[in-house]
Amino acid sequence: MGHHTHLPDTMGCEPNSRGFAALLASFKSSGGLWCGDDLARLLEYRQCGDTGSLARLMVSGDIFSFQWQGNVWVPMFQFDPSQLSVKQGARQVQGELSQVFDGWMLAAWFAQPNTWLKDRRPVDLLDLNLPAVCAAARADRFVATG
Repeated sequence: MGHHTHLPDTMGCEPNSRGFAALLASFKSSGGLWCGDDLARLLEYRQCGDTGSLARLMVSGDIFSFQWQGNVWVPMFQFDPSQLSVKQGARQVQGELSQVFDGWMLAAWFAQPNTWLKDRRPVDLLDLNLPAVCAAARADRFVATG
């Protein structure tokens, strides 16, 4: 059963430069990774909120982020690109995992091929098959918590 825990070998469970490069590459097709400061300015510029909006989204659990080299990084697949609103599907899936995975591990989970999803990546299936991604997240949460 241990092989179902998809904590990525390439990205590791702890932030590291090889893993960060892998995350950057993995999320390129889904909006990339944005530095929190830049995203906060963009949200303000696009009048999607003020500079505190991003912090509120993170604290409330609407989106997740991770720390790397003194910066907060946000995977942009969590937002609708046209309106910069939070995608509810992404929020729903990360809600399944946020009790057991920190931000780095969540990012890695979304970026890695997942055996519950026939080795497709959760980030690629979010908009295509949300129920399957939620089921995979639930299964991985059960595996992680024993």
